[in-house]
Amino acid sequence: MVGIATHIQLEPGERYIEHVFGDSEGWHFADNGNHIFLKPKAENADSNLVLITDRRVYYFELHYSDVKKAGDKVFGLTFVYPQTKAAETAQAIERKRVAEAFQTPRPINTGYTMTGKRELAPVNVWDNKQFTFFRFAGAVDIPSIFMVNPDGSESIVNHHVQGTANDTVVVHKVAKQWVLRLGPAALSVFNEAYDPVGVSNTSRTASPEVIRDVVGGNQE
Repeated sequence: MVGIATHIQLEPGERYIEHVFGDSEGWHFADNGNHIFLKPKAENADSNLVLITDRRVYYFELHYSDVKKAGDKVFGLTFVYPQTKAAETAQAIERKRVAEAFQTPRPINTGYTMTGKRELAPVNVWDNKQFTFFRFAGAVDIPSIFMVNPDGSESIVNHHVQGTANDTVVVHKVAKQWVLRLGPAALSVFNEAYDPVGVSNTSRTASPEVIRDVVGGNQE
């Protein structure tokens, strides 16, 4: 019916690219994000519509109706895809599992001592024979962390930050000695229970529960 619009809601994130009417003179078309709006502008404007998005191609058969009662007319149409919902749910579960695995490292060795600038001292230091964890107080500047090599030189080691307050630095190695530096200040951290053999990191992540997967390749 002229003056009555139909709203089509596509999948969240889906983007309109192009459309073609069989009779473009008989219909108004508008889009906004994943929302499509159709409205007849002429009586007896039966036609079809091909709608192309960045994910799918839709085919609609359009029929003009001059009956004011709702009847079988469509005022709104929402597309829901079970496979997309299932994939989103699975991804959310996996993200939660990975986050929990990283948030709950199992401290094996807490035998650490420190000397130097106490203002740089972490609240706790521990390792799980694969990675070393430095947890700092919430309102401090986190220093740079260097591994001390056997010859006394210092090396930067890969690391990431975790914790609800981003207060724990996870260094991807276990060492006998570390040096924390912030400007001219320095603090030495000693692993009193250092085991040079340690445990091989077969998962190559900060948690043995999480496997690193390279896209387009095998797990590594």
